[in-house]
Amino acid sequence: METGLTQKREKCGSGYDPGRRIIFSISILSALFFLDVLTTQFILSCGGVEYNPFMAGIVQIPIVHVLVKMLLLILVILVAKYSEIQLKGSGTSLFFVIIGWFILCVGNNLGFIVSMRFVA
Repeated sequence: METGLTQKREKCGSGYDPGRRIIFSISILSALFFLDVLTTQFILSCGGVEYNPFMAGIVQIPIVHVLVKMLLLILVILVAKYSEIQLKGSGTSLFFVIIGWFILCVGNNLGFIVSMRFVA
């Protein structure tokens, strides 16, 4: 027999829904990748330099930069979905770690852009 509390939880949609969390995470990560490409290209157009040795050659050609970020997004999605199958919650955790990293990357780029404005 279901209690009123159980019925209320089902109506409110509470509970673990990895599909919804992963879709939300993909959206956030896509936006961060876009902002990373945009801010990096802006810094390079103003005479800045890419300090990441793995990306230094890639960012010189904007379309290649976008393609690499798209491939990275696809790789993250595949690994997260596989991880989620193996261990409930691990795919979401993977996304949170990568989202955190790219928040730092975009924040660093924005800080650099703001400092360029005041230095010039």
